[in-house]
Amino acid sequence: WLEQGPYVLDIAERSLDTPHHNIITSFASVGLGLDKISGPIMNLSGGERMKAAIVLAVQLQGFLLLDEPDNHLDLEAQEELVAMLNQLPCGFILVSHNEYFCSQLTNIKVLPLRD
Repeated sequence: WLEQGPYVLDIAERSLDTPHHNIITSFASVGLGLDKISGPIMNLSGGERMKAAIVLAVQLQGFLLLDEPDNHLDLEAQEELVAMLNQLPCGFILVSHNEYFCSQLTNIKVLPLRD
């Protein structure tokens, strides 16, 4: 999604059948204020892009495929991501080598893969 346009807000408004104020509230709930979502996507950090993508997926009632979503996130951003994932109303598949990160997720089925 984030490759579809220069601004998160533009993508959300084109993709979602949701009132403008609800879109802004959804992003604000994960710490992305109007200044972030109305600015260029390239100005967002990796963690902010992840949050934006998750908000869009949840609003679209999608199923998430997450490949190492905790990579390049500081500890605080990882904790925020865990909190978001624990509250998701949709399903997701997550691939991660970070056992601690995975252990913080609730209501999941872990399928460890071995060599």
